Amino acid sequence: MLEKTFKSLSISMVIGVVCLLLALILSKNALLSYFSGHLVYGEVVDRSVIRERPNHYSASQRTPELHNLTIQYEVNNEIYWASVNGHVYSKLGIVQKGDRVLISYNPDFPHTSYVLSYTLFNPLVSALSYPIILILIFVMPRWLYLFFKRKPHISES
Repeated sequence: MLEKTFKSLSISMVIGVVCLLLALILSKNALLSYFSGHLVYGEVVDRSVIRERPNHYSASQRTPELHNLTIQYEVNNEIYWASVNGHVYSKLGIVQKGDRVLISYNPDFPHTSYVLSYTLFNPLVSALSYPIILILIFVMPRWLYLFFKRKPHISES
């Protein structure tokens, strides 16, 4: 029974590690920007929605929307702007005009920036965070307990 439980928890741990690695890969640009750039807060100054219906779409298909956010930030008393895709968060109203977001910029070229707001990360990263957190809180402690509790198996000759 103990081995069966340990095996099922091990499978959950593998799934958690895969989710974590995938989230880290998708967040590579954000992580590199956070650790290597200079940080400043910016403000969302414009939020626009572009709706374009491709010619191959039928009348019954939903028109795709692109949510663009313009963020203004200041470096050395000069104003710069960053334009980013607001993903689903803009559509849901989570990102509003006037919100403050964290910007990472290159000190040699302040116009080169990356928006570090968690709400503007890839939506898949946000979706992956829930199973990762659940596995870390509920599965990992039990798995570690069983890992150290198991007795070493001695092969019979």
